[in-house]
Amino acid sequence: MNNFARRFIRMRLFLGGAGLELLDEDAGKKEATQLERAKPGTCSKK
Repeated sequence: MNNFARRFIRMRLFLGGAGLELLDEDAGKKEATQLERAKPGTCSKK
């Protein structure tokens, strides 16, 4: 089981802030594979 979190920043006129949103495993894997820095691993390939 993997844990995934999304960082976000709210830009508002008087009150802004940052936060984390927890994602379920399927949504987290889907978003992680779309990142430029995500690469498929070769550890389990034989």
